Amino acid sequence: VTNALTTLNAASTAVFTGTGTITPTAAITFGHVTINTGVAATLAGNISVAGNWTVNGTGSRSGNFAVTFNGGSAQTIGGSATIAFYNLTISNTSGDVTLTNNASFSNILNFTSGHLILDTYTLTSGASGPQITGYTSARYIVTNSTGKLRLVNIVDQYDVPIGTSATSYTPAYIDAGAGDAADLSFRVANSVLDKGTSGAAKTTD
Repeated sequence: VTNALTTLNAASTAVFTGTGTITPTAAITFGHVTINTGVAATLAGNISVAGNWTVNGTGSRSGNFAVTFNGGSAQTIGGSATIAFYNLTISNTSGDVTLTNNASFSNILNFTSGHLILDTYTLTSGASGPQITGYTSARYIVTNSTGKLRLVNIVDQYDVPIGTSATSYTPAYIDAGAGDAADLSFRVANSVLDKGTSGAAKTTD
């Protein structure tokens, strides 16, 4: 796919049925994107998605490019294959973006509006160390169920922008120590559970 300037209808679906390269020569915004089984769609530029991102193939990426989710209603990231991004931007103006499968970002996760909801899935940062930018008390990662934010190679001090819902921002702060690198997973619970991550909520010491 090569383009000049294109904004597809948000309700439309671009289905990739053969291996190829998305090469934007100017701004391009897709509606829904589906990458079929056995297909590798390689990015050669930044793209935006106003609908859902469904990867059933390898969905490979190359280069330092970004996928921006800029819909005006709820969006999902999923499919039958694990999803890998280089740069991932959450910019949903009237809804949130929800994982329906495990996903990763190898460089930067950036927020400009909306939340990224993990549900029961894991979001993993790149091995070179996590970079999460643009978060505030109004835009962050929601660990609303058993899903976790896994941060790889945390060095020194690090803010973890997470909350239990889109209206409950409860961030964490980690100090891994100078020169050390930590690999940690995070999620927020609404109460302390008697088995740590499961069981009944504790109401007494």
